[in-house]
Amino acid sequence: MKKKMDREFFQNSVMKIKSGYLVTIIVPAYNVEKTIENCIKSISSQTYEMIEIIIVDDGSSDNTYGIAGRLAGKDERIRVVRQKNKGASSARNRGIQEATGEFIIFVDADDTIMSNMVETLVDKQKRCNVDLVQSAILRISGKKDKQILSDKIIHEYKNRKEIRRNFFEILENELNSPVGKLYKKGIICENNILFDERLEVSEDLCFNLHYLENIESMVFIPELLYKYYLNNSYLTKKYKKNLFEMRRRAIEVLDDFLNRNGLKRDKIYYLYIKLVFASAMQEIENGKNRRERYRIIKNNLSRGEVREAIDECKPHGCVESVLYYIIKTQNIALIDLSSRVFGLARKSTYLKIRRVSV
Repeated sequence: MKKKMDREFFQNSVMKIKSGYLVTIIVPAYNVEKTIENCIKSISSQTYEMIEIIIVDDGSSDNTYGIAGRLAGKDERIRVVRQKNKGASSARNRGIQEATGEFIIFVDADDTIMSNMVETLVDKQKRCNVDLVQSAILRISGKKDKQILSDKIIHEYKNRKEIRRNFFEILENELNSPVGKLYKKGIICENNILFDERLEVSEDLCFNLHYLENIESMVFIPELLYKYYLNNSYLTKKYKKNLFEMRRRAIEVLDDFLNRNGLKRDKIYYLYIKLVFASAMQEIENGKNRRERYRIIKNNLSRGEVREAIDECKPHGCVESVLYYIIKTQNIALIDLSSRVFGLARKSTYLKIRRVSV
């Protein structure tokens, strides 16, 4: 019975492709009963109709699976796959395995997309004949909508040489995220590009770096097509006890990428400096007492990577210079106070920091 259903689904997919590119939209979902319906409705109401929507329920303990199943019953383009809880990376990998479309788009279950997102990305891909299309992202917190960390002009990179030459520009424009992008499934499958299920953070960046190494061209468009809700993100809020170690591994992956492609390593030093502040900000946000915060800052300052970064970093721009000169003092109290100020500024005004991120 299952083989018959799979065969019928494949035949239906082939019929759809004849009249347009079939696009698979993968939605990893875990305990998102409050947001998943809005997410799926924003996808199913796309102006581009040649889509399949694969919802991978990652062992939810709430009503996520029930809501997804109800929506699937109303739209034949929706499929719901259920698995034991293994994390977002595993869920996305399962979605890739199930996908039948020529292109893949990832959408998080606590976000939504503009009604013309798929149509815009596919149209740009057809016009430019590129391997990756990426849009700008609209970040939303409360009632405020802010566009940050995205350029305002179209950038087209026509070959690998241009991609390498402009790599840091690409990195700054949301390369650390899998959303707001149109991928070619063929490239993903042919090169066995998957999300690293061993990583708790920055697995998205690693996936994109692997993909970037296997493409010939890409284009960034400034249209705000993806809505990222900061207050909904479980992973953003989750306290990470070993944050420095987690992100250090991601920085090492990026460093390896730069070495393999003959690119400058200057930004690696800045990333370690930035990580000291990110770690300090997390401890403040999670209510750690001063003594414990100072201990963590002192420990991070003693790390070999950070000491090397302080010696070798050549900051560019105002923000990098401020962070560099503060950490260069190695004054624990000043770093702690600065981290508190940066945290407040980020919450109240969406402090815009043009930087690479892991």
